Amino acid sequence: ASLDETIVPADALITGFRIFDRSLSVDSLFQKSSTFWLTYAQNYITIQYASLKYIFNNRPDYYYMLEDFDKDWVKGSGSHEAIYTYLPGGDYTFKIKCISADGVPSKNITSFNIHIKPPFYKTWWFYTLIAIFLLLATWFIYRTRINKLLAVEKVRTRVARDLHDDMGSVLSTINIL
Repeated sequence: ASLDETIVPADALITGFRIFDRSLSVDSLFQKSSTFWLTYAQNYITIQYASLKYIFNNRPDYYYMLEDFDKDWVKGSGSHEAIYTYLPGGDYTFKIKCISADGVPSKNITSFNIHIKPPFYKTWWFYTLIAIFLLLATWFIYRTRINKLLAVEKVRTRVARDLHDDMGSVLSTINIL
């Protein structure tokens, strides 16, 4: 190898995955599917990463990003862990890459998908049920108000008819007398 030749770091790999400090087998997780499915209560995760090719004189830097959460690449710490707390429900893609001390990036960016199921009160169907409930409540209040107005109108009509009939009978009596 010549002195001008740069060493390309090996791709970063996911070596561990923890939910609330409970370790999960990475091999079994990746065998099931390429997406980790979590509930909204499992929103505290730790992702461990490393490179299998390690040259002491050319220690690589790790950069990771959780798409739709991190705005830009985050430089990894010496503990080789990415920790995310209180992740809201949604779909995320975790990406990690190696960059050598010489600034040479690894050939590939390692990535996998994470889906955190939102709580029921933050789902579209819950919002739809609330909207239907509000519409029904509004309709019920409107119908109750209309029924009261109709009842008042019915009483007014009956009183007016009774007064008209009473006045007519009084006038007839006066006319006869």
